[in-house]
Amino acid sequence: MVSGMSRFRFVTIRIVPRVTAPLAIVLLAAACSVGTQGESPSASPSVSLDQPPPSASLAAASLSPSPSSAPVGLPRDSVAQVVTTDLVVRSSPGVGAESEIYPERLNEPMRVFVVDGPVRADGFDWYLVDPMYICVDVCLERPRFGWVAEAGKDGETWIAAATIDCPAPHPDSLGWLSTGERLACFGNAPLTLDGTVGDCYAAETPVAWKQRSCVLLPPNYVLRDTFERFLSLYAADGVQIPRTGTDVRVIGHFDDPMAETCAVLANPAPDFGLPPVPAEQAVLSCRGDFVVTSIELLAS
Repeated sequence: MVSGMSRFRFVTIRIVPRVTAPLAIVLLAAACSVGTQGESPSASPSVSLDQPPPSASLAAASLSPSPSSAPVGLPRDSVAQVVTTDLVVRSSPGVGAESEIYPERLNEPMRVFVVDGPVRADGFDWYLVDPMYICVDVCLERPRFGWVAEAGKDGETWIAAATIDCPAPHPDSLGWLSTGERLACFGNAPLTLDGTVGDCYAAETPVAWKQRSCVLLPPNYVLRDTFERFLSLYAADGVQIPRTGTDVRVIGHFDDPMAETCAVLANPAPDFGLPPVPAEQAVLSCRGDFVVTSIELLAS
C-alpha cells in the first residue's frame, strides 16, 4: 500500500468510567504525521486491538464521487476488514497536503465500519471508516476515524468486505459493542431488554440531543468495584426513565433519526490536550446510542 496516504459522530473515544462514576463521552483526535508516497507498508501497530468479549474537507480538485451507476465495492453501514499492514488513515480523501496523515495506522485483521464512500481521488477509491474498537478507560492512541484507500494502484486490496458475529440483545453484550457493531448487527430494529436502572447522569457530552443518560444493568447484577461497560439509555420525547434500582423492560433502538441532527456544541478536546472532533463523527456517535421509546415496570 501507499504509506503516504491516510483517512463522520469526530475521533471519538468514550471514556468508560466505573459504574459508580458519571459516564462521559470524549470526542478525540490525534495530530498528523508525515508519510512518503510510494513506501511499502511496514510499521507495526502502536495500540492493542484486542477487545473484551461481548457478556469520515473534500478540497482537492481531483476529487470526484464514483458514478452512481457503478457497483459499490463497500456499501455504507457495512463492515470491512483490514487485509494489509500499516494502512494509512487520513483526514480527507486524497494524498494532497490538505489531507492530514494520522499517526496511528490500521493493521489486519482489524475490522472497520464503513461510514461513507467511495470517493475517487488521486487514483484511489477512499472510504470514511470508524475502527471497531472498544476503549476501556482513557485511550489516547486508539485507531483513528478517517479516510482510507480501498486498494493500491497495483490492485492490491487493503480493505475487504467482512462479517461479524452478533450477540443476542442483552444489556451486558450490547454494552460491549462498538458503535459500528451496534449498527451493523441491529440497525434501527426495535429491541426489547429486561434489566435494572442503574445510575443516571447529566450527559457530559457536547452533543446537542443528549441531556441525560441512565445505565441499564443486567438482571440480578451484583455491583463490583471494577471497570464495566453497560448499555446507556437515552429517553425519547415523552419517556421518563424511573429511579435507580427499578426493574424494567425497555423497548428502544439504535440509529434514531434524530441522530442525524447531532452537532458538536462545544469542544472538550483542549481539556485533554486533543485536537477538535469532526462533525461527522458526532453523528455516528449518536447513531450508536440506544434511544428508549417505551418502559414497563417489572415486579420486583
